[in-house]
Amino acid sequence: MKIIQVILGQIPSHLKGCVQSVRDYALNNNIEYQAITAASAYFDEPLFECDRNRLIWRRHVSDWIRTKILATENNVIYFDWDIFLYDDFNILDYDKACFANDYIMYNGNQVDIFKKINDNLKPPSINCNYNLIELIRNIKTTQKFQGHFCHLDNFCNFKECYDLIK
Repeated sequence: MKIIQVILGQIPSHLKGCVQSVRDYALNNNIEYQAITAASAYFDEPLFECDRNRLIWRRHVSDWIRTKILATENNVIYFDWDIFLYDDFNILDYDKACFANDYIMYNGNQVDIFKKINDNLKPPSINCNYNLIELIRNIKTTQKFQGHFCHLDNFCNFKECYDLIK
């Protein structure tokens, strides 16, 4: 089993505790942890006119990287960087895929699900509309994560958050 997080750029101070909670969970449960901190193995980052466009592009790249890894390795769980994980979090059936929207994804032994998702993702862009969530909604799974986590959803008001950066 392996936990991955895609962390492109600096971790905002209000999310550092979330990232640490996932690292602690991995350590306390003897699970391998990997933070992917650069997109260069997958994409060359272009020059951007503004920080807002860079952040949107990185979000799209994060979607692509996480689904690519989930499409190639069994028993990988992905957590967004705005997930605070509690000690009682658990997966009951390690063979079956499981989703909490696009912010927690586990592949079990069903990498084919994620291969289909990754193959159908739009290329990274600076467009705020992206199709990962649409692709996930078409997947029927019966497993749900057990225990507790908190999703801070720092992208819930995407336009307002990034208008402040200008």
